[in-house]
Amino acid sequence: MIKDEEITSIVIFKATPGGAEELGQILTGLISGSRNEPGCIQYDIHHSEADGATWMAFERWSNQAAFDAHVATPAVQSLLAKLPELLADELDMKFYRRIET
Repeated sequence: MIKDEEITSIVIFKATPGGAEELGQILTGLISGSRNEPGCIQYDIHHSEADGATWMAFERWSNQAAFDAHVATPAVQSLLAKLPELLADELDMKFYRRIET
């Protein structure tokens, strides 16, 4: 990935049985602060209608450095530390590059 190029991250979180509400509270608690970070273009949390245990983060960042700075924030580090107890499956994180037409 080119360092100065906009990136999109899509992250799927599958909560443990009974853990969807706590996971959702943590994820939605990240929205305001993340949207105010330098380089954040878009930061949205989605909840699956088909599977109440599944959450998705859709993030667009101006470049890799902005994304890396986001991941290094105390709020995201706190989430990452809690994930082993909150997730039923491994974190599914994928990166995409927007194609201009």
